[in-house]
Amino acid sequence: MDYQDSKNLMMPDPLENVIKPRELVMEPTDPLALNISDKKLVKIINKRIRDSRKFFRSPKYNLYERRKKNEMYVLGRQINSKEERNELKIYESRYLDNILYEIESTIKPIALQNMPDLIIAPNNDNPEARKTAESLSKAINTQVKTRKNRIALGIAFKHLPVGFAGFIKAEWNPEIKDFEFRAVHYDYIDIDHTCNTPNPDEMEFFSELCPTTVQQVVMKFPSKKKEFFDELKKDGVFAKQLENKDDFDETDLATPLQIRQVWFKWYEKESTGEIVDSKDKMVNEPGEKWKIIRGVIWKFGDCILGKMKNPNFDYEGEEKIKVYDDMSNEQTKREPTPTELYLAATLNMPIPNSKKEMEYRNYFEMPRVPYYMMTYDQWGKIAYDETSRVEQNLRNQQNSDKNGKDLEEALANKGKHVFSKEAGLEAKDVERMDMENPTQDLLVDGDVNKTHGFIPPIQPQPQAFENLDRILKRMKDLAGVSAVGGQLQSQVATTNQIGRENNFTVLDDLVENTINPASEWMAQWSMQFIKLRYTEPKMMYLLGARGKDAFIQLKSNMIDQGFIVMIRASGTDKLKAHNEAQQAWQDQSIDPINYFRDMGYDDYAERAEMFMTYMMDKNSYMVKYVMSLMTTDQQANALAQAPVAPPVPPMGTPQPPIGQAPIGGPQNPSPMNTSAVPIAPPTGIPNASPRAM
Repeated sequence: MDYQDSKNLMMPDPLENVIKPRELVMEPTDPLALNISDKKLVKIINKRIRDSRKFFRSPKYNLYERRKKNEMYVLGRQINSKEERNELKIYESRYLDNILYEIESTIKPIALQNMPDLIIAPNNDNPEARKTAESLSKAINTQVKTRKNRIALGIAFKHLPVGFAGFIKAEWNPEIKDFEFRAVHYDYIDIDHTCNTPNPDEMEFFSELCPTTVQQVVMKFPSKKKEFFDELKKDGVFAKQLENKDDFDETDLATPLQIRQVWFKWYEKESTGEIVDSKDKMVNEPGEKWKIIRGVIWKFGDCILGKMKNPNFDYEGEEKIKVYDDMSNEQTKREPTPTELYLAATLNMPIPNSKKEMEYRNYFEMPRVPYYMMTYDQWGKIAYDETSRVEQNLRNQQNSDKNGKDLEEALANKGKHVFSKEAGLEAKDVERMDMENPTQDLLVDGDVNKTHGFIPPIQPQPQAFENLDRILKRMKDLAGVSAVGGQLQSQVATTNQIGRENNFTVLDDLVENTINPASEWMAQWSMQFIKLRYTEPKMMYLLGARGKDAFIQLKSNMIDQGFIVMIRASGTDKLKAHNEAQQAWQDQSIDPINYFRDMGYDDYAERAEMFMTYMMDKNSYMVKYVMSLMTTDQQANALAQAPVAPPVPPMGTPQPPIGQAPIGGPQNPSPMNTSAVPIAPPTGIPNASPRAM
């Protein structure tokens, strides 16, 4: 049974993290109906999942145990694990310096500090198409970069080096009537082990265990209540609870469990309508045609609760009239104008240069599995990564723990007191002694030098500390974060810069293969959901320049299949541009417009104008930007009443003490003229971190 299988995987308690399967609210409709036998379907699905788990449990991969070990060390639970197994004596040190966690905590903020910029490219040069693509670019960028979606990306990114893959799911939420993305823990996922690419669309099946409750299952699938009840009675966990019952009571309904959601491929012979599984032997006779059916089922054990074709696709389409300004040019196709429709209806005549076409509400060309599988260390043999930076560093972390533990115990060792029996002491007397108590005195018979001895502790050698430092440095070098964690590795600036560039090259490649394609995938699914589900116009809120409100109206007919989602600028590109702009500003080798643009501000020209006005004429800056007097008359009246601003001292003039400096004034002001060098930034110019995009 699925519930038992989940326990074998050391799954978390369903009560701790209940993930509601959103798709459960959708009932099969005619266009989505699957004409497949439940008995045959569940038999094949169960076999595929068993084969997949057997394959990944084999000694060659040992996937589930490796995940557990990675997770234990990243979360710093190795000491707790040893204590649970009684492997530590009471006097042993509980030393732990979790460098793995430090490394992962350093990499994630860098990877997600600046989300990539996405651009929607139109499918033709039509001005209307370009304008639509520009609006979509703003909307999709805003949607992908929302806090909730950044959290989903961040969780999947953290899962990747521990579980050898990170998973993100796209789903339609009927409660909010909008789409959303969420991260799925790798323990809930089973995939096709025969597929050697991390693309779920190429897999024969993709399964997720969905924590839920008995009540939710009954509500979502009321027609399957009896079959579901009978299946629960077969399960060892629920059999005793439901014994001698004909229906659920309130206690039963609150019971947590896990049902399985499986996305799969099926193959149908078009000539006969016969449906066969992809694993069956298929002999194509002359003229035979096959088509792929992409479906989804929800099941518990051998009970199929629901089944349908992939619900995130329009299979029927709608017949619409299209007008061609040039019948030989596909790019001139457009919607008929209201005037053309009115004249056609009034005169009962067809619109010139028009024809009826089937239009489908799809951005995708085919139904796709709504999961993204984030990977990095691919080897081309299986869909999961063969290894990860965490697994490669496990031995180093173990050596660090051991060396640190030995050093801590050696430093804590205060030596050994040895007593002779000639002193008249017995073993029980020695046990009662507290040699670390400075107020305790001892009285012995005979010569103290003959009856008592002290063995001094062996102090650790400098080589032991050097070895521990070497291990820590090696771990950071292996993960590519040795020069980006704020620690200098050399006294030579050039060496430090080379180290940072090497690290950024590693992180560049990591982000390019994880965050960037995941963001692009999220943008593509956003386009599909808008095209498929936004049958009514939906207003999307944007935050415009300088905090001004802006709205974009999204609707299904804005999106064509030819629109392409591309990465315009990655997060690491923007991070490097920010660092270079900071250095150039300090060197006075960059102008304000390029400075603000490289810092990541969309309104860089306006900011540069404000800055130049502030530096050249503070009264004009006050009336125009602080007092928001935008007309010439208003500004003239305000300037006539304003006191004359003191002249700006030349660059290099000694500055007054901090307490006497003008409020908001620049630290190194400079008059603007054609011969002057670039000015230093005033107090308040952002230079700590790039603006979150």
